[in-house]
Amino acid sequence: MDHKQQVQLISYAVFGLIIVGVLGLRMRRMMQSRPFNVQNVWILPAVFVGVTVLSMMKQMPVGREWLWVIGAFVIGAGLGWFRAKTIRLTLHPEAHTVMAQGSPLAMVFLLAVFAIRFALRGVLAAESGVLGISVALVDNAFLAMACGLFVARAVEMGIRATKLLSQPRASAAAIQP
Repeated sequence: MDHKQQVQLISYAVFGLIIVGVLGLRMRRMMQSRPFNVQNVWILPAVFVGVTVLSMMKQMPVGREWLWVIGAFVIGAGLGWFRAKTIRLTLHPEAHTVMAQGSPLAMVFLLAVFAIRFALRGVLAAESGVLGISVALVDNAFLAMACGLFVARAVEMGIRATKLLSQPRASAAAIQP
């Protein structure tokens, strides 16, 4: 193994250790129950929709490309809905506030989505000429997928949180595990 390969291997190892460390800290934080503000759940998706629209305006899809973008959005929405279902929402009996608690499944699912997205984007970008699609379409489709993920997650969690908050205080205390 030459020096260049050793340096590359070391850089991959360091990057891997950093990722594992960050994920470990993130998983620990996700497992803690924390307040969930229903009024603010729409802010991040609204910002992401705006960023998505602005980004797509640079190279707007045309004709059949819209089918790819819409399909990617729908796939992202399905993934976002599933991800939101992995997050446990409960009602704090005394404060009558919604509490959110993540699960290891949510983190593993999110990592799998990012890994598949990373690999698929690389393949699609490299083979875009053979497939007859543009690199801009690949970027727009993955942006639409991420947008769908954020929007569906917010909608699903917002609906569940609103239902929890609409319960009377006495029955809310009764549904606690």
